[in-house]
Amino acid sequence: MKPIQEKLKEKPWLGWVIFFLTVLVVFMLGMLASSIVQRRAEAVFAYTPAVTFSEYEPRNSVWGNYSHVNMTHILKLPIQLSEVNITAAR
Repeated sequence: MKPIQEKLKEKPWLGWVIFFLTVLVVFMLGMLASSIVQRRAEAVFAYTPAVTFSEYEPRNSVWGNYSHVNMTHILKLPIQLSEVNITAAR
C-alpha cells in the first residue's frame, strides 16, 4: 500500500476531496453539538411549571391556571394572542 503522500502526488484532486470531506464532517459535528446545547437550554425554560401550588391542592381551577405568556412560549407562536386583530380579517 502506498503512503498518502504518493497517492496525492499521483492524484492531486484526492487531496481536495479529503479536505472537503473533513470540512463536512466537522460541520456536521458542530451542528450536532449545537443541537444538544440548544435542547439543554430549552429544557430549563420550556418544562418549568407556570404555577406553583402545594402537593395536595384539591382545586381544579388552580391546576389549570396558566399564564398567557408561558403558553405562547410553550406553543412558540410568532405573535402574542392579544396582537391578533380579528376585525381586520373582514
